[in-house]
Amino acid sequence: MKQQSYIPGKVLLVGDCHGYSGILAADRLAKELKVDATILLGDVWDINLHRPEPIIPFEAILGNHERWNLVSRNEAGPGIRLHLDYSRFDIDGVKFGVIGRIEDTPRV
Repeated sequence: MKQQSYIPGKVLLVGDCHGYSGILAADRLAKELKVDATILLGDVWDINLHRPEPIIPFEAILGNHERWNLVSRNEAGPGIRLHLDYSRFDIDGVKFGVIGRIEDTPRV
């Protein structure tokens, strides 16, 4: 019997946005593809960006090159949730786990 899996609508995965232009490009693509959520995979940088409406939720997995001054003050823009290594979050009841910088981590 084939096992069925559940994915909550459409989720866009985006790696290494590297600032405003990358985040805005991800935002445009997310709207074009009509996704339900976007997961930004490391090196997001400008987490305080205010994106145009409507805002599709962004789950930002922090990388090794971030603007840590913004992170330390929790200055994420509207619709952007930050996630650190070894944390968990869910999108529509589907759980996701975060493991980053594997090459720097002796636990893995």
